Amino acid sequence: MEYRKLKKELRKLLGQRIEDMCPAEMESGAHQICKTITGMPSFIQSRNILLYASLPDEVRTDEFLLKLWKQKDKKVILPKVNQETGEIELYAVRTANELLHGVFGVREPLPEVCEKVDPAIVDCALVPGRGFDERGHRLGRGKAYYDQLLSRMRKETELIGVFFECQKAEFIPDEPHDWKLHFVVTETKVYEFTR
Repeated sequence: MEYRKLKKELRKLLGQRIEDMCPAEMESGAHQICKTITGMPSFIQSRNILLYASLPDEVRTDEFLLKLWKQKDKKVILPKVNQETGEIELYAVRTANELLHGVFGVREPLPEVCEKVDPAIVDCALVPGRGFDERGHRLGRGKAYYDQLLSRMRKETELIGVFFECQKAEFIPDEPHDWKLHFVVTETKVYEFTR
């Protein structure tokens, strides 16, 4: 089976698994994931942290954002899709007031008030997706936004996939442009992958 077709079917299957989760399960899972990640040495040592403003079918990041905005030694960085170039741009965001609903209903930074930052400054990136496998491969939504973004970061940047355990797939086909994660954190387990 062709990779694109297989990935499309996996997105559908894994999306259904998330839909089948009840809101309380998603909330408690997100809380546990936040607790685990904020205790990881690589996260604690990082100063410039890329997060994402979650969609309803992703691990919620509100708790991360609220915690990090209170810490003066960390810079919270969020993505924004540039409609002209089709690339993700990054902005330092200090409060929820600096966010606006943008493309695909995602809360995005307001460029007029947020500082634009170079992806090369990111120390640690929390990366969402539709699924992952035990080799560290990630399945996104099919637009390759994150693959393009990750290619502009330093190779030392810690890449942490943020998923529910039900998003684990037996095998995710990888292509040359796909980036491998260093860790995946779910509500029940931390997966670490060789680099």
